[in-house]
Amino acid sequence: MKVTQKEVADWYGVSPRAVRDWDKAGCPSTTQVKTKVYDSVEVDKWKEARALEAANDGVPVLVDDEEVKTAQKRMVIAKAESAESDAVIRYVDRAKHERKVITRAMAEEAMAEIVARTDRELTTLEKYWPVKLHACKTLPEVRELLKRAVSEAREGISCQELEEDESENQEQTT
Repeated sequence: MKVTQKEVADWYGVSPRAVRDWDKAGCPSTTQVKTKVYDSVEVDKWKEARALEAANDGVPVLVDDEEVKTAQKRMVIAKAESAESDAVIRYVDRAKHERKVITRAMAEEAMAEIVARTDRELTTLEKYWPVKLHACKTLPEVRELLKRAVSEAREGISCQELEEDESENQEQTT
């Protein structure tokens, strides 16, 4: 369909000045009685080719051959996906380096340490506190002693020491 410069500008949401710039860049048009006329299908093809060319690092894209066009689109999409994947990998590597994320091995090591601490604290409760409980004479004394035992066990299991260990490791690696 033949359209005017203003209609092209309205269709693409640009100014008539932008369409004149497109003319200078090679947008297909004809002049009919001192008026520029555009074939809307040809303008669409030209715009698509320019977009693909821009996405394809400036390499021209043949728009007339559908098979070539499809292959080139796939290549452009694959290149964009590869660049996106590379960006994600760089982000994760930087996050690991800055200790914002941890690897599975680091998490497993931390969990093993937590389990070992829990085991040590429970063993201490089992061996050390019954003797102290036996020495208590009243129920309030037993409750107080149990509260203290649980509090000390929680403190021993606490991840505070793990965080301190990690900050020491970080200081050693820098």
